[in-house]
Amino acid sequence: MRLLSLCLLICSSLYLSGCFKNPDAVYANAVRWLDGNQLDRAEKLLLSVLQMEPKHQNAVYALGVLYLKQNRLQEAQSRFEEALELNQDDAEAMVNLGVIHARQNRLSEAEEMYMRAIAKQPGNSTVILNLARLFARQQKLRDARLLYEKILRSQPGLYAANKELAYILKGENRYQESIEQFTKALRLNRKDYDLYYELGVLNFRKGNLAGASKFLLSAVAIEENPEAYLALGEVYRIGKKPKDAIQSFEKAYSLKSDSYDATFKLAGLYLSVGLQETDLSEQAQEFEKAGIYIKAALSMKADAAEAYKLEGLLRFHQKRWDQALDSFNRARELNRYVREIEYFRGMIARNRGDNPAALEFFLRELMEDPSNYKAALEIGEIYLGMGEHDKGVKLLKNTLGSAGENADLWELLGRFYLIKANKENEQSGLYTALESYDEAINAFRSALRLEKERMSALESLLSAYTSARRYAVAIPFLEQMLDKNPDSLKHYPILAMGYSANQQYDKAQEILNRYLKRKPEDAEIWFQLGKVFADKGAFEDGAKAFDRSIELDSEDGRKRMYLGMLLAELNRFEEALEVLRLAIEKSADDVKTRSRCEELIRQILEVSGIKPETTSPEVAKVASEASRGKSRERMIPGTKRYVKGMLYSVYIQIQNARKTGRWDRETRKKALGLIRARLIRNYRQLVKHKKFEDKMTRRIYFLGIKKLIDQVRTLKPK
Repeated sequence: MRLLSLCLLICSSLYLSGCFKNPDAVYANAVRWLDGNQLDRAEKLLLSVLQMEPKHQNAVYALGVLYLKQNRLQEAQSRFEEALELNQDDAEAMVNLGVIHARQNRLSEAEEMYMRAIAKQPGNSTVILNLARLFARQQKLRDARLLYEKILRSQPGLYAANKELAYILKGENRYQESIEQFTKALRLNRKDYDLYYELGVLNFRKGNLAGASKFLLSAVAIEENPEAYLALGEVYRIGKKPKDAIQSFEKAYSLKSDSYDATFKLAGLYLSVGLQETDLSEQAQEFEKAGIYIKAALSMKADAAEAYKLEGLLRFHQKRWDQALDSFNRARELNRYVREIEYFRGMIARNRGDNPAALEFFLRELMEDPSNYKAALEIGEIYLGMGEHDKGVKLLKNTLGSAGENADLWELLGRFYLIKANKENEQSGLYTALESYDEAINAFRSALRLEKERMSALESLLSAYTSARRYAVAIPFLEQMLDKNPDSLKHYPILAMGYSANQQYDKAQEILNRYLKRKPEDAEIWFQLGKVFADKGAFEDGAKAFDRSIELDSEDGRKRMYLGMLLAELNRFEEALEVLRLAIEKSADDVKTRSRCEELIRQILEVSGIKPETTSPEVAKVASEASRGKSRERMIPGTKRYVKGMLYSVYIQIQNARKTGRWDRETRKKALGLIRARLIRNYRQLVKHKKFEDKMTRRIYFLGIKKLIDQVRTLKPK
């Protein structure tokens, strides 16, 4: 602009004077050639001007501009310094000297020149822009940002300042502001590849994958740049679109065949796609492609540990164990910090059936990386197989503390507790196993909290609830299971038990009817349905259900006992007595059922007024035994005397078994069964019906049962 205005002024004055041979006329002609980029002709004319007038300031400055265009920096610097000697206030000469110093990386000298120029022309946006660029180059990001903002306050539409300010904001990690600033620049220039690329990268960094792909696609539409295709491939990879990712990385590879990043990413993607293939021939093809790209990556970077690790993974999944070990070992030699090498060494040992070696490798992996939950899972599975419950639980809890919440870890922890609880239940009864069942339930619920659709954890949770007989609490999970798998018939009766425990008898009836539509010949479900009817007071329906159950299974005395009980409720006493007689007959080995039937017979005879001699001999015998027992004093349930008597009777049986030398594993198991059947069941009934005379009596019963269990468990079999 300075050269053009001077040219016009000189030409007009020369035209009026009629003289074209003075220095100003030659200078004006040189400027025209300079503007037309005819630099050789312009240089000759400018030198001739200086021959005529050595101190022609404008010619000196113009010659500096010409040399700067030709990148003849030393000569340009000399001319601009000469221009400053002729006019110490020449701000434009200062700016150009600053540009020359900046190009030669003399940043402090460049800054000094720009500052001098600003002092002469404080509002000169060109000077401020150059100084802002210099600050950016010096990583003085805040100073640069303030200058860019100053320029944009006066010239908001200045494209270069808008774009460069966006880079400064990005450098300051102010990503959202940077996105907004790049967007402003984009409104000024819709064809700038850099803007689309930067917006794509920034949106990806903020997790906006849809926005990132949109901008990167716009970038490659303007310029097919391998850098943009690499970024786009990464967006698709993170977004779990492997086919699109492969297409993008292959495009980057075709544009830049020596791109290690594209080659390595393609190798990993083809391996990942191959692992998801169910067709073995298709899988082999994907693995072959992965192998080609791994080989290409290693030819580009022979010391790339991550490429050797990827090669090891490929060979591992191809079951080429020795070659996989070689690749993993090479990766570790090149970089001792590469992760998961010990884990895969352990997996190879495990696949070879060498669990002790595998355990050693997995433990090493956890020492290197305590958050590697996969290694912890494998160790846990090994401990589970070895029966090392305490070690497994401790390991999994520690890993959950370091690796954070993980559904796999919680589920495995639940399996440990469930196995322990089932063993305790079998050996000592449910009473002692409840704490372990609680731990298992909490672990499975934690797994489901993290992954609601995790069916294996849901199945295990229901197993824990069922074993602990907590049917009512399990209702939401049972409903969830049946929503997802209506054909899971084994869960229908359990759900019905839960509904019954909550006194939701209609729901229990409905769920059992759904089961019977699919499996109408199941005697146990008809029996359960009868009990539901009995609980809700529908005795007629209950009797019919029990009748159907007996038709399907006529040898179970328990079913006849329940039918007899309902017939008595319906005042069909003679039928009830006959059914109970048959129940006793079918319960020769079931002392409990026989005892309850005899008690029911006695009650029916008392209530109905039926003479024992008019009944069958078996019923008459029961009545006779009842009359002989009337003289015995009965203890009132829930009193201290009753509780002590119950505890003492069981204690005596255990002691007698020991004294007679019959204390073996089978006897101990029977003793625990006796405690469970006689004491624990009785305790629960007393609690349920609020029969204890006071809290102290209840406490005595509880502690007495616990002491008996501990005693039986600690007594070693002979």
